[in-house]
Amino acid sequence: MGTTIRILLASFLLQSATTNGEVLLSTLNNRQNSPPLYAFIGNYFGDNLFSGAWIRTGNNPHGYTLNNVTLTMADASGQPAGFNVSVDDLSEPNEGVVILAGNSTPRRAGRYSYRPPSRLFLKPNTEYLFSAISLGNAWNNYFRVPVTDVDERVRSSDGWRITYTASGRIIPGDVEIFAEGGVPLVSIDASKISPPKPAPPPLSGDATLRSLALSGGSLNFASNRYQYSASVSHTTASTT
Repeated sequence: MGTTIRILLASFLLQSATTNGEVLLSTLNNRQNSPPLYAFIGNYFGDNLFSGAWIRTGNNPHGYTLNNVTLTMADASGQPAGFNVSVDDLSEPNEGVVILAGNSTPRRAGRYSYRPPSRLFLKPNTEYLFSAISLGNAWNNYFRVPVTDVDERVRSSDGWRITYTASGRIIPGDVEIFAEGGVPLVSIDASKISPPKPAPPPLSGDATLRSLALSGGSLNFASNRYQYSASVSHTTASTT
């Protein structure tokens, strides 16, 4: 796939969520291969390797806000550093990616969470590239991400799904994808955005006057939203 990975901090449309977050996609409990398989992130025999998962969001019409991405890591090789998890909107080729905040040296086996630096809006039914990258490491210093091709069932809700995974290497000015990867052990927590609340009615002073009539001893007032009736006194003065 001719996807270009753009390591730039983008300005995404930010919106507030009105529901609590939930895990909308997870492979954390998938069975692993025996012996286990890994995606290597970092300097592997001189190549700068990365791993990516193409994930399509669900069908909530108002979109989502991303809360965090949890990734399972295995023990690293050597002392790598500069581990980054990024999100790239593939429907916006002129935008950059957002780098998520989290542990940049996840060298010990465990689960690590990465969060957007600010609230990040994800469009519905849109493909995003979630990438793990680490640059500038010494020879054979790399991170290891467990992957599986044994049980690729994804626990998903609201229509989220993993459409493709791959491993590749970063070369000057370009990216080369050389193998379809296994499914990483990952979960995505996001909030569904609710429909906007209707605007409050205008103040009474904004009412549009439809009629005002004085008839006998009654005053009748009607607007586009209010109706009022009251008795009034009427005095006539005369001079001779």
